[in-house]
Amino acid sequence: MSGLFEVEGWNLGSKEIKTFVPPKKGAAKAKAKKAKADKKPEETKPATKAERPEKRVREADDEADEADKPAKKAAEPKPKKQKKNKTEKGDKAGKPTESPKAAPAAATEPAPALPVTQLKKLTPLQEKMQAKLSGSRFRWINEKLYTISSADAVDLIKQHPEMYAEYHSGFRSQVQSWPENPVNLYIARVQEMKRDKRLPRAQDGCTYFADMGCGDAEFAKAIATPASAKPKGRGRDGRIVVRSFDLAKSNERVEVADVRNVPVEDESMHYVIFCLALMGVNFLDFVREAKRILRVRGELWISEIKSRFSDQQGQEFVDAIKSLGFVHRETNSENKMFIRFEFFKPPEAAIKKPEEDLPSRGRMNKQKKKFIDQETDLEKKLRMHKEGEWLLKPCIYKRR
Repeated sequence: MSGLFEVEGWNLGSKEIKTFVPPKKGAAKAKAKKAKADKKPEETKPATKAERPEKRVREADDEADEADKPAKKAAEPKPKKQKKNKTEKGDKAGKPTESPKAAPAAATEPAPALPVTQLKKLTPLQEKMQAKLSGSRFRWINEKLYTISSADAVDLIKQHPEMYAEYHSGFRSQVQSWPENPVNLYIARVQEMKRDKRLPRAQDGCTYFADMGCGDAEFAKAIATPASAKPKGRGRDGRIVVRSFDLAKSNERVEVADVRNVPVEDESMHYVIFCLALMGVNFLDFVREAKRILRVRGELWISEIKSRFSDQQGQEFVDAIKSLGFVHRETNSENKMFIRFEFFKPPEAAIKKPEEDLPSRGRMNKQKKKFIDQETDLEKKLRMHKEGEWLLKPCIYKRR
């Protein structure tokens, strides 16, 4: 019978059969926990003798001394490990690379402030947005200067001097897109006149220019004779003196003044230039001031944008300037953007206008009668509207 029920590993007749003892509740969890604890690194606190198996007691005693060293090291603060770059790893040949050195204690201090040049560096998007803001600011200041009087403009710049710099910064950007700058034409013309010895001279051997609304005084920079040069009479090497006036002093060549009242003696200038400078609602006052400071037969040069003239040719403007006592010499409208005018100041006898002094007959009578009619018409218009509202329209850029 015993052979019948014999199965390998199961012998019912054997005395070695062990009784089955069911596992205690929670034994599986305790076993898993113990296995996990056995996998911990050597730095962790070793288990006590009671918790260790009997066969590992002797080995644990031998390793006790070695376990104290990692414990001490673990108690000390360790520097953070730095990530190794690809170049820090060993190459394919197996050559080891030097490990990065630990950062010094001073590295924990805050970094020094960046240089100003780095702080001001903008991204392309920021530069684009800044350009838009600067353009909008320029257009606003430009419109303001064209729609107020020169006296108000002087007060405005005194209160906000940064506006002058902002305006001229925007103006320089505008000039870069122009096919031609009128001031360069004036510079070339004066240089040619000097070369051909056609410039008039005062008794001191100098030729005097007044640049009204000069901006950066580029005309004076190119034309004026340095102060260190000595006058050499009425010849080719005579000095050229340029007085440059504007609302603020952008450089040493500029004198601050309202161009309707500049600190210049009567009849002391040979030339007065308004290059895109008839701004404000009272620009005819500027022309009257030019007449005061010009010598007899002195010349008045004016350049303005074509779009400011209602007739695109400036004939009404010419009539208005003539009515102030100037003689019209030339109008040049060849440029697509600008018109240049030339006038000169005649002797006082030629512009005397009282009716009792008019000849009874002749051509002069008709000319002076027409001159008086034009002046009367101008005065009537000025009583109704300022010249900045009808004679020259403000140069206002489109809002974007």
